[in-house]
Amino acid sequence: MFMIFINRETELLELENIAKLSEKRLFTTLIYGPRRVGKTELIKHASKSMHSLYFFVYEGKTKESLLKEFEMELKEKGYIDKDVGIKDFDSFIRLLFRVCENTRIIFDEVQYMKNVYPAFFSVLQREIDENQQKKMHFVFLGSIIGLIKKVFEDSKAPLYGRMKSSLNLKPLSYKNVRVFLKKLKYNNEEDFIKFYSVFGGFPKYYTAMHDFNLEGEDFEDVIKYLFFRDSAPLRNEAVFILRSEF
Repeated sequence: MFMIFINRETELLELENIAKLSEKRLFTTLIYGPRRVGKTELIKHASKSMHSLYFFVYEGKTKESLLKEFEMELKEKGYIDKDVGIKDFDSFIRLLFRVCENTRIIFDEVQYMKNVYPAFFSVLQREIDENQQKKMHFVFLGSIIGLIKKVFEDSKAPLYGRMKSSLNLKPLSYKNVRVFLKKLKYNNEEDFIKFYSVFGGFPKYYTAMHDFNLEGEDFEDVIKYLFFRDSAPLRNEAVFILRSEF
């Protein structure tokens, strides 16, 4: 099996230690970094052997549709009955603290909640402050660095000072990318340099090579397939990232 997880031992150990701490009291963790660096894969990998809930905040979704998705996650994981309805985000947040002890609760791309429901962070802050005795682990993932800092590090922000731990996930080093590429059937230093010069240390692009059966293919053919065909899977990647960041 192709291994997509390389050189995150330090972060995994940190999350394992935090999970143990959350067995005694409420813990909050912020994981941030640029897009495609592997934040989601990290937390999913780290949460395989524990009870967890995963809420992804889609940019541009209405609060009604997003709340319905969050409700479905709770139902599918057995935290609430199928016939239970959640009327609003305030009720959703309060419900989490009532039914989700001994659980890791993950909010991915949480910065977008500022647009979906601006009061989300204020309500969450109140519940965090009032439920420190609960055995829970909240994990917040975010990609847009400036906005993440406004949400969590601005002294006027509701969650300022509420994060007990923080992980700044960085791209893989050239050394680790070489390991990745060897698993993709490359052994030539020239190939390592070419791919690293284009993809850098972002795991997303190397896993895309595996997903589309491009292992061992010529560098130029890989780039053309992923980026420059009319139906290339990453054809709009640059525009997507720039639009998201700015």
